[in-house]
Amino acid sequence: MPTAILVEDEPQARKYLRAMIERDCPDFSILAEAEDGAEALALARRLSPDLVITDIRMAGMDGLELAMRLKEEKPGPYVVVVSGYQEFEYARSALKAGVVDYLLKPVNAVQLRAVLGSMAERIRRDLYARRTALIASILSGAIGEREDAVAANRLPRGRYAAAALRMGPPPSRFPATASEPAVSAGLKEALDSLHPLDIWAVPGRDASEYLFVRSSELTDGKDFENAVLAVADASASPYRTLVFGTELHPLESLGSAFAAIRRRLDESVVPGRTRLIYAALRRGPAEPKEEGEAAALENRLDFLISESRWVELERVIQDLFDGWEKAEKPLVQAASQLRRLLVLVRKGTTGEKRPRDEELDSIVEEAAVRAADYGELAELTLAAVDGILRRPPHSGLGEDVPAFFASITEYLKGNFTKPLTLQTTCAAFSISQTYLSRLFRRYAGVTFNDYLTGVRIEAAKRLLAENPGMPLKDVSARSGYLDQFYFSRVFKSVVGMPPSEYVQSIRDRTVSPHGGTRPAGPGLENP
Repeated sequence: MPTAILVEDEPQARKYLRAMIERDCPDFSILAEAEDGAEALALARRLSPDLVITDIRMAGMDGLELAMRLKEEKPGPYVVVVSGYQEFEYARSALKAGVVDYLLKPVNAVQLRAVLGSMAERIRRDLYARRTALIASILSGAIGEREDAVAANRLPRGRYAAAALRMGPPPSRFPATASEPAVSAGLKEALDSLHPLDIWAVPGRDASEYLFVRSSELTDGKDFENAVLAVADASASPYRTLVFGTELHPLESLGSAFAAIRRRLDESVVPGRTRLIYAALRRGPAEPKEEGEAAALENRLDFLISESRWVELERVIQDLFDGWEKAEKPLVQAASQLRRLLVLVRKGTTGEKRPRDEELDSIVEEAAVRAADYGELAELTLAAVDGILRRPPHSGLGEDVPAFFASITEYLKGNFTKPLTLQTTCAAFSISQTYLSRLFRRYAGVTFNDYLTGVRIEAAKRLLAENPGMPLKDVSARSGYLDQFYFSRVFKSVVGMPPSEYVQSIRDRTVSPHGGTRPAGPGLENP
């Protein structure tokens, strides 16, 4: 609750103002009253209020001098002045002194509610930002627990809960390969919704990670969980991992708690899988290594490479990734085995163009960052194998591959309203998922899912242009989306605006600068 000090040298006026605030602005708590500026300054330094409401004309230190002195305090309270004087010079002097608003006597309830309502929201946001910055410092270990900062920002002394969200793969060691996801309007809205709940969202190691903190004294655990889940749902990432710590921690232990939660996060990421994990953050026994199975696989791969049995090699690699997908193998483990696989492949090459160790590391990192699931990771791995061995990618379908790919895209354009997936399309054409994914990378420059999304959104744009009054659920269904809310999020992420704004933009384009109308597009009626 925001706090305030009242400063007024007339007792009756001070009593009247206090009664009005307590009746009409219950969001504010009055900490103390003062008769002049000097007393108010001492109280403000001792009580650290959020707001000082002061008369301008007082004996000794008046309201403007008090405002200027409070402006020097770091952090200082906001100041609202109350005066019966309406002259411009008073208002201008007050603004220069750092006053944020100005009330004229006699103060009425409507004016007071408007000013203090605005101030309450401003104070809450300012306090939230300061607390977030302080918690970020504690998590990073930059300042540890600092009593004065904790007290000034009124952080509770109780215990804290922690959670972390990872959108996509763990951080890349190669910044050049890492992509910086844009913060969508939906994600920003979900993050903003944390403010009134006193849930602090702190940026993680890069733009794909957020850390969340709640105080057990301020926020209910269920509210915390639901709000953080809403942030995760608002992410446009193809997959994400969310870890909730199941224990509460004192403020001074938050840094070590988040170090543990980050380790659990990195160990839990599975490409193409959205995972929700509740975890005690103590270190458990290490998982047994599958050394025997890995050694047998490597011997087999080594034999296939040495014998140049490329078709069988591709099948074995595809089976390997299919197994990882079914077992939900963590990406960190898969990346380690992937690098060992590429080291084996490198043995089959000679000359100066053999990739160095750091180049193999970069290949693995880039594949991990780019792949939306294990199917794409398999595709990128096979492309890397082809590049290392400097051989043309295996097709297995004869020479007229472009014509074959064209038949696939025509199939998608003719059936996009159906529940198409990579798997069902592969079944329709009797080809492997890896091969289909490689076709789209090679001839369309995008993934299968991105291509299908583009076809569906283009169809939706045509429907909206030709039928601006069509209900959104019908547009969604006729574009291949059963869930109209999911359709709206996808449409906005692709087009840059929600469907309603897109329809309005079309209407705006049909109106001439002179107030008339231009011919609309095919089937689009003039408004």
